[in-house]
Order: sequence, then C-alpha cells, then structure tokens
Amino acid sequence: MKTSQLRARMFTLARSSEQDDFRMEVQNFLSAMNSYPDRVAKDRDLSFEEHLFSVIASAQRNGGRRNYSRRQP
Repeated sequence: MKTSQLRARMFTLARSSEQDDFRMEVQNFLSAMNSYPDRVAKDRDLSFEEHLFSVIASAQRNGGRRNYSRRQP
C-alpha cells in the first residue's frame, strides 16, 4: 500500500473513532438526562454532574452499553 493511501486510511479510521466517541458521549448525556429525575427523587443531594459521571462510569464498566435506570419509550 502506498504511503498516501495508508495515511488516508489512518485518517478515516481516526475520524471514525472520534465519531464513535462523540456518539457515546451524547448517548451517555441523554441517558443521564432521562434517568436523573428518578435518581434525584431517591437522593435529593445528587447533582446532575455526579449522576452524569456515574452513568459514564457504568457505561465504561459495561463495555459502552447504555444502562438506563428508567424504561425507554
């Protein structure tokens, strides 16, 4: 494979990875927004930021799969 082709392929893979990371970040944020009302009802001192970090940590432990504490419509 030529150097220019290899660079183009590496750029495409890097861009794809960045897009996947962005999608996961958005999904985690939406999951946190969706599940926050139920969580804050149980723990009034819980900030959204703390809840978001717990959603992100849970997603990382689950290999990127979303973990909703509330049912999705």
